[in-house]
Amino acid sequence: MPYTGYGKNFRLIRKQKGLPLSYFQRVGIDKIGLSRFERGLSMMGFEKVDVMLQEMNVSLAEYELVINHFVPDFQEEFLFEVEEADFAQDEKKIKVTL
Repeated sequence: MPYTGYGKNFRLIRKQKGLPLSYFQRVGIDKIGLSRFERGLSMMGFEKVDVMLQEMNVSLAEYELVINHFVPDFQEEFLFEVEEADFAQDEKKIKVTL
């Protein structure tokens, strides 16, 4: 399955938080379905993943960084550069960036 990284990275976060598979039963996610997702045997709907991330106090942006091996995508890098130039009030850099 081409998207095995989603589940494997979710498992990494869950284990770092010290949470068992059964933790998410309280929000309607069964252990078997979560285990299959984490092992890359099935995909899980975005809504369910989002609910579980919220339960762990992990934002979608943080999850995305884990999936991308902590390398921000082009849009994030671009926005960071604009924000940095704006904070420094560097009009020349803002014009170059935009």
